[in-house]
Order: sequence, then C-alpha cells, then structure tokens
Amino acid sequence: NPGIGRRKGRKERNKKTRGKKIEREKVRAGQRQQR
Repeated sequence: NPGIGRRKGRKERNKKTRGKKIEREKVRAGQRQQR
C-alpha cells in the first residue's frame, strides 16, 4: 500500500504539519504489509 502512504504524505505537507503524523502513517503501513 505505498500509494496510500504517498498520498497522505502530500496532504500532510500541504497542511504544513510537523511530520509526526506522516511518520505514524508510515509505521502503520509497514505493520499492514507485515500482516
């Protein structure tokens, strides 16, 4: 599911967030892939 993560990252960048949420999403995606 790398596409979803990429899209979310772009959204977060637009929102000008600190990037904490992006990292969390990345971890979540990794866990999903492991499953």
